Amino acid sequence: MELTGTKAQESGYVVTSLTSQQQNTICEPNSSDALSYVGSNKLVNAMPKVFNQTLYFNLCANSNIPADRYSGSVDVAILVE
Repeated sequence: MELTGTKAQESGYVVTSLTSQQQNTICEPNSSDALSYVGSNKLVNAMPKVFNQTLYFNLCANSNIPADRYSGSVDVAILVE
């Protein structure tokens, strides 16, 4: 995604992980650090009665973007059953 004075044709996207990421490898396709789910797939199959899990939301893009040039928002919905 290249940002210019016009509206970008691509959007950033969110990749979820269970650990804090210090490198961009989380944004690579099929990253083993990323949680793999689409739509309403469950993150955890067998949950105990008390469940705490920290999820990290990593903002990614498909190409290099200068840090001072990107602005936007991502809506994330979490369903707890």
